[in-house]
Amino acid sequence: MVNCKVVGGLAVSALLFASAFSIAGAADLPLNVPSVAVEPAPTWTGFYIGGTIGGGWGDDRVSNPVTSFSAGGFGCPAACGPAAAAATPPLYPTRPHGLLGGIEEGFNFQTGLAVFGVEADYSAAHISGSNSQSATAQIAGLPAGDGFTGSGLAQQNLKSFGTVRGRLGVTPMPPVLLYATGGLAYGQVTSTTSLTLSPIGACGFCAPGTQSVTATGSLTGWTAGGGVEWMVAPHITIKAEYLYYDLGNFNYSGPAPISNIVTGGFPVAALESIATASAAAFKGNIVRVGGNYKF
Repeated sequence: MVNCKVVGGLAVSALLFASAFSIAGAADLPLNVPSVAVEPAPTWTGFYIGGTIGGGWGDDRVSNPVTSFSAGGFGCPAACGPAAAAATPPLYPTRPHGLLGGIEEGFNFQTGLAVFGVEADYSAAHISGSNSQSATAQIAGLPAGDGFTGSGLAQQNLKSFGTVRGRLGVTPMPPVLLYATGGLAYGQVTSTTSLTLSPIGACGFCAPGTQSVTATGSLTGWTAGGGVEWMVAPHITIKAEYLYYDLGNFNYSGPAPISNIVTGGFPVAALESIATASAAAFKGNIVRVGGNYKF
């Protein structure tokens, strides 16, 4: 009987020891807790390429001042020259406006909330304007009404526009970039100035002088502005941007019409000769939207 009690006690002790060992071992096993994936914050670092479209406008003008004049010949008093010069309109406010669109590419580097970048773009453009002016001047020493009427037309057009700019921005929220930008601007331009000088009064038997000059060239200048860009997907951004640009003046030789005294339908003597110098200002504002693919 005693042996049975001893054996039973030993069995209970073994069972308790095995249970304790099992509980301790289970405590050492890893917990099977499902993991939650954390998406990395979007980064602006990298190369990108895309396109833009928008519009431009400005308060530009074409100037066409007289640089020299002369008068002489049969029946032409010396005062004809100054009168013809005074009848030449000197200024044409063209106020150009129009559309532009093209491509852009660049690179951004992000550190913290700051984004540094460089961007180049090129757009075909048609930002144009025109204006007509007229003036009348009396010839000194002649009866009232004897003089000249001048009428002119000036046109200008920004045919292409490009920039190479730096960008400095901040990301108030990870997908949003606010930036300032500035740098080099360049463009292809064209301008036309036309001028007609018509004698009036006693000089009305003289033939009017008419001439038109068109010039095309390239200008370089500067631009500055800012914008906002939104990363709508890891590789896709959209933007809205404002730029002010100043390409300076496009200078060219203006029209130089000559009026002649007419006898029997043929010019026989110069009445007056006018020389002018034209200058078209190219500066203004651009607002555009765009989209880019970021590599």
